[in-house]
Amino acid sequence: MVMNMKENQQEKNIFLSASMAESRPSLLDSLAHNGIVRAVQAISQAYKGDEPIYCIDATAGNGHDTCFLAGIGNFVQGDFSVLACDVQKEALQSTRERLKFHGLQAELVHSGHENITGYLPKQCVLAGVMFNLGYLPRKDRKNDFIATKAETSVPAIANCCERLYPQGVISVHCYTGHAGGLEEYHAIHDFAAALDPKLWRVLCVSDVNREHTLEYLFFMEKLQIKQKRAVC
Repeated sequence: MVMNMKENQQEKNIFLSASMAESRPSLLDSLAHNGIVRAVQAISQAYKGDEPIYCIDATAGNGHDTCFLAGIGNFVQGDFSVLACDVQKEALQSTRERLKFHGLQAELVHSGHENITGYLPKQCVLAGVMFNLGYLPRKDRKNDFIATKAETSVPAIANCCERLYPQGVISVHCYTGHAGGLEEYHAIHDFAAALDPKLWRVLCVSDVNREHTLEYLFFMEKLQIKQKRAVC
């Protein structure tokens, strides 16, 4: 009973850390956070090796997801690290300031997300990856507009799929209301739908009561393949 209370309190603390960057995350963001926590908890409890456990924020943006991932590390036994990247220096600066404000740490990389797995240690356990696609919030879209694109997002997701540890999760939040967004969503949908169902479970969450759906959340969970017992 005492252990259960302790575990429940830790779980509560994890979800508090998930919301410290925003007073009220969107429903889809909350679902993404829950999926990542579930994966990290499962892997940290099951993994018995010495390699560090990693999570990736593949689109650092203003640092909300980076802070969420870094906050999980306070409740993971063993070596835990967060790697975050963005192609925009101003995004990395915002993320750096947000991490400092919350007393958290993450390794920040100025790079496109299609290259992010190259910055992982060769020997590590990748438990969770978050993609929040689209453009930098509050960025002026009239001048020097930068947004994620299918030609880099799909390879980035594919690279993360290769490195992801069994029971790990990749969340991909797609927005389609900007130029190129719908094409990016369709490319990711096609990639996700083609993943082997024996090795992956893939979910897609979206609005069903609106005429125009402007955002989608994908979950790609790498399944743990159980070894069959030999018949004597």
